[in-house]
Amino acid sequence: MSHKILVSDPISEVGLQIILNHKDFEVDIQADLTEEELLNIIDNYDVLIVRSQTQVTERIINQATQLKVIARAGVGIDYIDINAATLKRILVINAPDGNTISATEHSVAMLLAMSRNIPQAHQSLRHKEWNRKALLYGKTLGVIGAGRIGLGVAKRAQSFGMKILAFDPYLTDDKAKSLDIQNASVDEIAEKSDFVTVHTPLTPKTRGNVREAFLKSKIKFTNYQCC
Repeated sequence: MSHKILVSDPISEVGLQIILNHKDFEVDIQADLTEEELLNIIDNYDVLIVRSQTQVTERIINQATQLKVIARAGVGIDYIDINAATLKRILVINAPDGNTISATEHSVAMLLAMSRNIPQAHQSLRHKEWNRKALLYGKTLGVIGAGRIGLGVAKRAQSFGMKILAFDPYLTDDKAKSLDIQNASVDEIAEKSDFVTVHTPLTPKTRGNVREAFLKSKIKFTNYQCC
């Protein structure tokens, strides 16, 4: 029995080839669909694969009479109405390891760009100026969310000579010590960090972790990445 799959966002070529080569899958690739366009065709498919552009709303889910699986080619699933999918017994899956290295490297790139003001330095150099900014060495990086990506960023930041403060309810003191990381509260991170990077799922518990204390300080956020 053939299963019809709609890929509505660009995904990795490697991942795409896996499903294209499967003899039991009939795959349609249609990117950049509006919600109305998706509504008009979604009831033809058993599986919907999305990345970051497609918003899988309650309207779309209710229209999807044949849909059995919504697959997110990435980590975060806040683009998908989980409650609506649950009510219709549609399985929602993601790829927790899919973009770990990519997100980690991007965060470190942002950290360097923020500390050295690379875009601004490029422009000043074009005007024969040389405006250097702060080193990462000796600075403190606060990591909110010490999972795969957060710890990956911490490890790379340590190679620059940075001190790491981390907040994660699942990070034990023994684990932190073994990684040469200091366990800290969100408020301690706000008080003591020079830079902060956020790598948490967006849930009712994590929403609002970046509080007023951060916004009043001189901390630089490398990113706010809810994965």
